[in-house]
Amino acid sequence: MTTIRKLRKTTEALLRERVEENVEDLYDEPMGTLAKWMANDPDFMKIPNVRFSLFSQSDWIYRSSLEKYVADCLYGSLDLTWLQLAQQSQSIEFICAATIRANNRQHRSAFVSLERFAELLARSVVLGWREDAELFARVGFNDVEGALDAGIGVMCPMPWFVVELFKDWLGASKVDLMTPFRTDFFENLGPWRELLANWRETDLEKFEKIMFRAADVHVAQSREAEEDDDDETMHFDVEETAYWMWPITLLAVLRLREWEGLKNPAMTHPLFRESPLGQLQEPLERQPNDLLTAAQERFGRENPGMFSLADLPRLRAAQGSRL
Repeated sequence: MTTIRKLRKTTEALLRERVEENVEDLYDEPMGTLAKWMANDPDFMKIPNVRFSLFSQSDWIYRSSLEKYVADCLYGSLDLTWLQLAQQSQSIEFICAATIRANNRQHRSAFVSLERFAELLARSVVLGWREDAELFARVGFNDVEGALDAGIGVMCPMPWFVVELFKDWLGASKVDLMTPFRTDFFENLGPWRELLANWRETDLEKFEKIMFRAADVHVAQSREAEEDDDDETMHFDVEETAYWMWPITLLAVLRLREWEGLKNPAMTHPLFRESPLGQLQEPLERQPNDLLTAAQERFGRENPGMFSLADLPRLRAAQGSRL
């Protein structure tokens, strides 16, 4: 069984290889692309579908800044600028993709993957950004098969656990998450069923044991995809290296319990104690990047109906709500 210390060393080694080069390129490439768009650079604006394709740059910004934040935390530094940048860039990517899809149902503008959608939801809650978390979830619910299931080959149950958790938290009783793909492959959520059924458990000793078992699953599933003896790809719940030591799914459960007025026990699993990444921090104050904010605002002006917090009353009425 993988130990926490071994998992940490593996995470540090993998991130060390990528972080320095990626961060060095970050402002020259994806951020530079956004700056050219905002300046209406003549050569850049000739690129076909530039308004839609440029937001693929958000994925580069997201991954580079996320890995920089996690690596810094593991080495004892805490620069929240990188976390802010990661969250804002992925939020923009999702909202813009969902808006394009809403304006043209034939457009394959599904978000990058169900895993990334689940990460966005969980991370929004961990940061303490309640309205954002609700908006992202309801926008995804609004087009379940398009936004979550279109051409996505997710082969692990944890992302579906996150989506079901949010449906339960929001009281979105009118939403049906049993897509054809889900019905065929993940009607049973495996080891995540216990936590989904008991995340509001008031017996703190019992709940801590449930979380301990869930943390064991997280550690065991923190691996890169690999080939088996039959050359078939084996997938795992937590394949994104940055989340091996930052268990945002489990931390999101703790934050949701706070919002429900429930107490949380002291977490005894080593995953929660090895580094600051395993601890639920105070809600993060927003410090948005000006360029990203301006780019999103321009996208909204040029693409009618961009999803925003103003859509929440309509989505709540359509999907059901307990908030």
